[in-house]
Amino acid sequence: MSNIVHLVQPLSTREREVVEYVVLGYTNREIGLACGTSPNTVKNQLQSVFRKVGAASRAELVRIAFELSLVRANAA
Repeated sequence: MSNIVHLVQPLSTREREVVEYVVLGYTNREIGLACGTSPNTVKNQLQSVFRKVGAASRAELVRIAFELSLVRANAA
């Protein structure tokens, strides 16, 4: 079975921003503060990202983000 990952749908600009913060280790609260949104909004955005990339956890999201070049290698 192949480990190749493909996006189901493209990520929005905000979703990409949230992914970058996740890669940096930010919590939902910290991401919300940085983006000017509530932690609950961040949670909803992350659920959407997880669904679009097929991730089940933040760790898996980080791995997939690098595989799909959703973040720059120097972001971490």
